[in-house]
Amino acid sequence: MATALVIVLSLAAIICEGGQLRHFLWENIGLGDVIFTSNLKFSSTAKSVTHCALNCSNVEDCVTFTFTRQTVMYGECRGHFSYMTSLGPTSPSPGSKTFRNTDWRNKYCVNNPECFALNSECNAGVCLCIPGYYYSESNNYCVPDCEAADLQGNYMMIPDASLKDNNIATLSDTTVDDCKTACNQNPQCLTFDYRSSNANCLLQNETALTDPASLERGSGVYDMYQKHCA
Repeated sequence: MATALVIVLSLAAIICEGGQLRHFLWENIGLGDVIFTSNLKFSSTAKSVTHCALNCSNVEDCVTFTFTRQTVMYGECRGHFSYMTSLGPTSPSPGSKTFRNTDWRNKYCVNNPECFALNSECNAGVCLCIPGYYYSESNNYCVPDCEAADLQGNYMMIPDASLKDNNIATLSDTTVDDCKTACNQNPQCLTFDYRSSNANCLLQNETALTDPASLERGSGVYDMYQKHCA
């Protein structure tokens, strides 16, 4: 089952995959009459922009697509694994329209400009919030503050990062899911550090933004998890 809806300058696609619905929101980035010649993931025939969006949604790591109408019945669909925010090489292609996936989290990137969401960065090859910022589930970008009532039970993982201070509890011989549960049950817990090598979990009552001096990065030992915001 697959359906899609075109909405003015944006497009939404819902894919039913293995009984689970996957939602994709696409926006027209305003670059017409050209195609990109780098970071190509696939090229195929599509009946419409909607059909091209569905093709890209079904391909892992496809985050940008260009549709070029060729006849009344079909056109060329080109999918890319880069957001094309910092423009790469292009070729003239009259009638082409380019869309990018607005669900930017954990998408492939090579530099910060490709992570177009507010307060995001390219971290270890994927787009994440800057450490200390909460991912806002309602706004789909990163925010510096979150009211206690708006804290969610979901987390964004920042690899190779930890807070060296502010521990409020330590759990040993535990899983990362157990660590999430413990943090969710503690109203003071905003982030936690988890080390898989010894199954150690450190609950924190600060973030890398409220206590930047405690942030350590690049250690390759801990991963930091920060709660989402509503």
